[in-house]
Amino acid sequence: MTSILRRPFFVLLSGATLAILPLACSGATSDDGRPTPGATGSVCKVADDCYPDVTGGDLEGEAICLEKVTDGYCTHACDVDTDCCAADGECPDGQAQVCSPFESAAGKMCLLSCEDGDVAGDPDAKDADEYCTRNGGAGFSCRSSGGGSENRKVCMPIDCSGVLGSACENTDDCSGGLSCDETLAAGYCSQRACEKNEDCPGNGLCAKNGSDSRCVRPCDDDGDCGACREGATGTSCNQAIELIDGSTAGACL
Repeated sequence: MTSILRRPFFVLLSGATLAILPLACSGATSDDGRPTPGATGSVCKVADDCYPDVTGGDLEGEAICLEKVTDGYCTHACDVDTDCCAADGECPDGQAQVCSPFESAAGKMCLLSCEDGDVAGDPDAKDADEYCTRNGGAGFSCRSSGGGSENRKVCMPIDCSGVLGSACENTDDCSGGLSCDETLAAGYCSQRACEKNEDCPGNGLCAKNGSDSRCVRPCDDDGDCGACREGATGTSCNQAIELIDGSTAGACL
């Protein structure tokens, strides 16, 4: 995503992340497999990289480079779906978008959609994940936005290089100091003996595991659990996982 969109100030959201990569729909994508540079979902380092073809002040909300996504993700603040693609030149590829919260980031933002109605409108996509690959770029997958009661289905790039919750055959398949829990179907890259959520990579959760504990991948619904779990059967979003602090939350197990 390449510079411009001058505003009084820009927002740069950063933080740990469940590593995420690229997607592709019937819209055009750049050489890196992401949407057209500067468009929603394209790579960025700063908000200035986003929406270069939009006249300053026309965008319905501040431009944002969402650093919670690997390589950044161009987006902008919004209140309702119609705020997305409202400005001339904002959506050169024509991908459907929704206005949604994203994980723990503040406010709502425009994100590439893989809601059921949008997927059904693409007869060449066999499922939501393929829809995201066609409309966002290679490596994009459909997942929940993590927006709680305002959760939406969105296309996000997913990095399956041994991140938390990835399938594995042995610890060599896991990255970032994670080990392969071979007691789970198809293996599960995790970290044992965590004491709090902050001990886990990205937005991972520290869950009780008998007399021990382990880091698990959080989820809102089953759609969050298929990515990076090829070969695993029955991996679903268990909404009653007991965390080390005594609370419960949803996790892919």
